[in-house]
Amino acid sequence: MALAALFGPAIQFGDLIFVPGQTAHDPATGKLVSGAFQDQLRQRLEIVKAVVEASGSSMDKVLKCTVYLTDIGSFPAMNEVCHSFFPSEPPARSTAAVKELVGGTPVKIECVAFTN
Repeated sequence: MALAALFGPAIQFGDLIFVPGQTAHDPATGKLVSGAFQDQLRQRLEIVKAVVEASGSSMDKVLKCTVYLTDIGSFPAMNEVCHSFFPSEPPARSTAAVKELVGGTPVKIECVAFTN
C-alpha cells in the first residue's frame, strides 16, 4: 500500500477542517518528490489548498499550521514559501525540528481551517 493511501485528505468536524500532515511525496506513487526544499513545500501547500477548497473553504480561512522540518536550516526558506500562500494574514504557526520524518521527507505540514 502506498504511503499516501494510509491517510485521508481531511476530516471535517462542524465548521473545522483538519488537514493531516502532508509530506513531500507524490500522492499517486507514494515516492518522495525530487527537487529543492522550496519546491517540495510548495507542492505540499498546493495539496493543502486543494483539500481546503474542496471542503468549501479557502487559504485565508486557515487558522493554524504545524510544520515539521528535518533541517532547521530550512526555516528561512519555509517562511518564504509559507508567506507566498498566506501573504496578508498568516495563520498561527508552530514549527518543530525533528530527527526524521516517515518516508525520508524533509518537511511535513498539517493545517486547520474553518468553513463558516
